[in-house]
Amino acid sequence: MNDYLCLRAIEKSFPGHRVVDGISLDVPKGCFYSLLGPSGCGKTTILRMIAGFGEPDRGEILLNGRRLNGLKPYERPVTTVFQSYALFPHLTAFENVAFGLHRRGESGVAPKVTEALRMVRLEEKANRLPANLSGGEKQRTALARALVLQPDLLLLDEPLSALDPALRKKVRIELKQIQQRTGITFLFITHDQEEALSLSDRIAVMNKGRIEQIGTPRQIYLNPSSRFVAGFLGAVNWFGPIGIRPELTRIAREHPGNGARAVPATVDTAVFLGDSVHVHARTQDGIPMTAQVHNAEADFTSGEPVHIWWHADDELRVPA
Repeated sequence: MNDYLCLRAIEKSFPGHRVVDGISLDVPKGCFYSLLGPSGCGKTTILRMIAGFGEPDRGEILLNGRRLNGLKPYERPVTTVFQSYALFPHLTAFENVAFGLHRRGESGVAPKVTEALRMVRLEEKANRLPANLSGGEKQRTALARALVLQPDLLLLDEPLSALDPALRKKVRIELKQIQQRTGITFLFITHDQEEALSLSDRIAVMNKGRIEQIGTPRQIYLNPSSRFVAGFLGAVNWFGPIGIRPELTRIAREHPGNGARAVPATVDTAVFLGDSVHVHARTQDGIPMTAQVHNAEADFTSGEPVHIWWHADDELRVPA
């Protein structure tokens, strides 16, 4: 894949605070690319600059070789799905999706809108107002409204955050399928590591206006470049300079032997999570550790002496 969206040394400051600090990024064509980071790290500011709702103080934004700096939002081949969806409450789903096409003066609007609604499985809800749509249906209407314009780039600003957890998982599967079918380049903004890991072809992890690490979900999760990245991508047990994910941490009443890395500990509590149990323990030095175990292996009681152990190959060794 060739680089399609290119950011070159982008900087953006607000009074007393630099929000984006020299970001350079290359997004391949047809990629589902995520910017992942905590609130305030600069990811939404980057999205707004790409969309044309703000301009960088320094640096260039290029899309398919074309410089976007200085262009109005409507002059850019980019559409955005906002966190709030921004649907017109007095227009039906069909009319919301058709709105952008009418503004551009296009012909043959009806079949294009029908196809966009079919793509997001909303053709039977076409005549409903947003007030009569569920949260997931509103999200899909907003997505159809963006896709019907056939943008070169689709920006998604935390579009799943308003959904309940079960619906969020369902919709993100649909979102990935739509991206694969259309081949449109998606730039997805999120603070949710599970969303980024499950959806993305590539992820850029951001912190304090800078990029900490870029890679595939697997690369970043298994080989984080810093403690920040390791912790932001999921829970980690830190034992000195060594990190072990809870799902790779074992717990036993007897020392496992066979060369395993093991430390004595005492059980604090066990938390039932449905498909697994998190057993929280504390080493003799007071270091908290969590082991994710199957339900059948979770008969540990508070105050019980145990051994926390792991395999050397499962260790994360990253700079402090």
